[in-house]
Amino acid sequence: YVVNNDRLVQLESGRLVISEIMYNPAGADTDKEWLEIANPGAEAVSLAGWTLRDCGVAPERVIDLPDEMLDPGDVFIIGSEGNYADNGGVPVDLEYGLDFPLPNTVGTLVIFDALGNLVDQVEYSRFGDWPFQTGHSIQLDHPEDDNTLPGSWSVSKDEYGDGTNFGTPGFTP
Repeated sequence: YVVNNDRLVQLESGRLVISEIMYNPAGADTDKEWLEIANPGAEAVSLAGWTLRDCGVAPERVIDLPDEMLDPGDVFIIGSEGNYADNGGVPVDLEYGLDFPLPNTVGTLVIFDALGNLVDQVEYSRFGDWPFQTGHSIQLDHPEDDNTLPGSWSVSKDEYGDGTNFGTPGFTP
């Protein structure tokens, strides 16, 4: 682990990164919000006991990740709706329902491993230098980039699913 921008970053093989966030889909947000976690490492990572937290709200919201392996190069999609027909065409691996809405202005997403160690964190915003466009996800340009920096992200231009939104759900950055 090393400290980078006042946060603890896990650098050994197998670290996971938040690689894409759809926080302001076209139309109503209900059922169409999602985020993606990528494994850019060389080893599989077990998600058993891991949590995803939204630390930008009070009370803090928490999602317990399932006991699954995320192989090298794979992504794991967490979304508000698991039904492909209802969520705009996103292959969701874990559905969270209405309990974890992604803020449309400023959000703080944090991943902790089973021991409570900080693995990754993104504080996105539709303001300042952060890329933003309604109906488009923001995607990490390269998995080794510092995803705390707005310049490491871009607005997705790839149409997916039913064609009402843009993103690359299910594809490694």
